Amino acid sequence: MPDLNSYTFGIESWNDQVTSISISGTYQVTLYENSFFRGRSVRIDSSTANISQILDDQRRYQNWNDRASSLKIEPRRGRSDPDHSNSKQVGTLFSDSSLRGQSLTLYEGQHVRSMSDLDWNDKASSINLNPGYKIEMYADEDFRGASILISGKQTNLNNARNEQGRSEQWNDRMSSFKISKVGQ
Repeated sequence: MPDLNSYTFGIESWNDQVTSISISGTYQVTLYENSFFRGRSVRIDSSTANISQILDDQRRYQNWNDRASSLKIEPRRGRSDPDHSNSKQVGTLFSDSSLRGQSLTLYEGQHVRSMSDLDWNDKASSINLNPGYKIEMYADEDFRGASILISGKQTNLNNARNEQGRSEQWNDRMSSFKISKVGQ
């Protein structure tokens, strides 16, 4: 949408009116400060209820509330496989301890900014990761808050073991995560 002034959808104009973004699948939205994709920009790759605190590519917070004048919707950078059909499965999250309950398949390189988008916020109780992979779990959305880096099988996240072997309480606590290979 090169110029949000030209899109009304029930209001006078969408120019400088965007306060939140809902993103489905593996798409990303790039917001631009000016019409026709000019000026400052920020890329958003998951649904965000409040765009007043967006983390940019340099890991700085920016306020984009009511500031977007144009936007692009594109497949997420580095991801042309929305259904993960070409991605390597590297593990599974479980809603109950002992690798039981509902499950969520994890994929190589997967980054999830908001577990709420998957209806999994604060639901993970155990995890089984393939050898050679690790997960960095965060207590808050957008990779913020307390975090823990673990690998392998953790049958009870009440006593999750971090890479230093210390036990931490992570049952029903994860709100975002990143999957990577060990050594990266």
